[in-house]
Amino acid sequence: MKSLKCLIAILICLCLGACQKENASQLAVSDSPLVRTEALLHTVVQLSIYHDHQEKTMTEAIQYIKDMEKLLSTNLEGSDVYRINHQAGQKPVTVDPKTYSIIKAAKQMAEASHGKFDISIGAITNLWRIGDDVARLPSKEEIEAALPYI
Repeated sequence: MKSLKCLIAILICLCLGACQKENASQLAVSDSPLVRTEALLHTVVQLSIYHDHQEKTMTEAIQYIKDMEKLLSTNLEGSDVYRINHQAGQKPVTVDPKTYSIIKAAKQMAEASHGKFDISIGAITNLWRIGDDVARLPSKEEIEAALPYI
C-alpha cells in the first residue's frame, strides 16, 4: 500500500508540474507559500503552493488528489482498485482509463525495479491491518498463504 501511495504522489507531482505555464520563469513566485495539510489517500498530505493563483491552484490540486483517491483507493468501496481487489479471480472489472494507465505504469516500475517496487504488496501488508482498530501481527501461515498474490 505504501508503494501505491508513493506512486500516486509521484504521478500527482508530475501532473501538477505539467499544469505550469509554458514559460515557467514567468511565474510570479511568492515569498510566503500557501500551505495546506489534509487527510488524503489514507494518510496526511501537505501541499505548498509558491506562485500566483495560490488558492485556485490549491483547490485544484486537492480536488485532483480526491479524484484519484476515488479511483485508486484500496479502502473506498466502489473505487476501481477496491473493485479489482474484491472481484479478483471472479470476473473482469471495467476501470477508468486513468486507473488503467497508472496500474500499467506501476507494473512497468515493478519489472524495472526487479520487484522492489510492487503495488501488489498489499496482499501482505494488509494482513497487519495498520491504521485499523484491530491492527495485529499476522501468523506465518497467513503470510505464506498471501505470497502467491504478490
